[in-house]
Amino acid sequence: MNEGDRASALEQHALAQDLAKQAEHFNQVETPDTDEAGNRVCLDCEIIIPAKRLEVYPQAVRCVDCQEVVEIMGSH
Repeated sequence: MNEGDRASALEQHALAQDLAKQAEHFNQVETPDTDEAGNRVCLDCEIIIPAKRLEVYPQAVRCVDCQEVVEIMGSH
C-alpha cells in the first residue's frame, strides 16, 4: 500500500468515525420536560412550547428558536 492509499484509508476511517458519532447523537432519545401545570417546556430555554407547535410536531422537545440553534450547530 503506497502513501496515497494509506492517507485515503485514514481519511475514510476518520470520516466513518465522525458519521458514527453524529448518528449516535441523533439517535439519543430526549425526554420532554413539563412544568407544574403539565405544559411541555423547551429543554434549553424552559419556556412553554406553544400548542400550535405541538399540533404540528407532537414529539417536539424544544421551542422553534432553540431547535433552529440545535440544527445550525449540528450542521457545523
